[in-house]
Amino acid sequence: MHVSITLKAKLCLLMTGLLILTILGVGILFILSERDTLYTLMKNQGEALVNDLAQTSAEPLLNEDDLILNSLVRNASSKRSVEAAFIVDNRGLIRAHSHTEFIGIKFTLPAGLKDAYEAQHQIIAQPFITPTGVPTLYFLRPIFYNNLQLGTAHLELSQDVINTAVREAVHRIIGFLIGAVIFGSIASLGLASWISTPIYNLIEGTKAIAGGNYQYRLPVKSQDEIGTLTQAFNSMAQTLQHKERVEQAFGKYVSGQIAEWILKNPHIYVEGIKQEVTVLFASIRGFTSLAESIPPEQVVELLNRYLTVMTRVIFDFNGLLDKFMGDAIMAVFGAPVLRQENHAEMAVRAALKIQEEIQKLGDQLQREGKKYVGVGIGINSGEVVAGNMGSLERLEYTVLGDNVHIASRLESVAGSGQILITEDVYQNVKNLIDVDQLPPVPIKGRTKPLISYEVKKLKNNG
Repeated sequence: MHVSITLKAKLCLLMTGLLILTILGVGILFILSERDTLYTLMKNQGEALVNDLAQTSAEPLLNEDDLILNSLVRNASSKRSVEAAFIVDNRGLIRAHSHTEFIGIKFTLPAGLKDAYEAQHQIIAQPFITPTGVPTLYFLRPIFYNNLQLGTAHLELSQDVINTAVREAVHRIIGFLIGAVIFGSIASLGLASWISTPIYNLIEGTKAIAGGNYQYRLPVKSQDEIGTLTQAFNSMAQTLQHKERVEQAFGKYVSGQIAEWILKNPHIYVEGIKQEVTVLFASIRGFTSLAESIPPEQVVELLNRYLTVMTRVIFDFNGLLDKFMGDAIMAVFGAPVLRQENHAEMAVRAALKIQEEIQKLGDQLQREGKKYVGVGIGINSGEVVAGNMGSLERLEYTVLGDNVHIASRLESVAGSGQILITEDVYQNVKNLIDVDQLPPVPIKGRTKPLISYEVKKLKNNG
């Protein structure tokens, strides 16, 4: 299961974690340093004691003066941290021991200590666990008298001093760490809130901008990087608001698709390319006579309702609204701006939908007590020249060519409610529609009349 952690929590955990790691790091270094210091002091102490014991016990050992030897051992064992001190002669007998019960017993050096002694002929601060389980540092020095070895001096220093000091240091560090974590968490929470609040504000602002509220602005409360980012956000919002206003105004004069394309390609220039497209012309039948019988304001209102219906359908089928021409429109399917492989099919489907929506509009107009007129549509497919036509000061994206003229000619002979298509269109959509073939239509400038079909409806599989 994915658990989401807020930025504030992450910052708080990060700063608290860094504080803990810092304190732990310093604490560990302090403990290691204190332990090394204590070890060095204990080592120096043990060396001094075992050296003194070895030097002062040489003559009594030679004279077999056990009383003095035991006195020397008791004196050495009275020092702090001494776990045991004893003297062994050359026969391996313990001649003096801080624990008197061991005096006179045969002594054998443990294997680990024996190896160290044989390698160095002495033992300095060798870790050793006594039979009773006490961790010690073991010291051994040979006892010489005039270069004659008489025996060995042994000393065991308990490591409890070091371990106790380390434990006390750990307890102090843990206590300090707990206090630091509590204080640091509170401070980290405050600092995290101070850092994250402007970021949360930016997130809310971004959501507002994404939702279309380009008027959203954030107060600039600092002069640091967060303040700079906030200023950049406000500048972005202002730019988007300006762009939205331009697009809204621009989109009222050209189609939305063309407006979007031009805004994405601001450095457009006059050029033309050949392209296979389908051109659709649609015109309101009898509108001129209707306009003469109703007030001018009703003429505009009625014309806008017709054109709105047709324009919406063209956009729904990814057509390109080329232009309005009085009570007629010209649309292109498959233009380079919006490439379509099935442009003929889209144009025919759009024409059928236009007639359907115009019929609905007519029913509504009749209910309103207003006059109703139909729409005639002509469609042709073929190669045209498409591009931005005009001057560098004013451009219009359109298509030109004989195939455009043919579509216009078909529209001019189409009656109210009719959809006329050419042979080229029919060959692309014949499996989708039912048609009636019409008498040939004469075309100005052509010797042969144009074969055309009237689209009746979509087939069942269409």
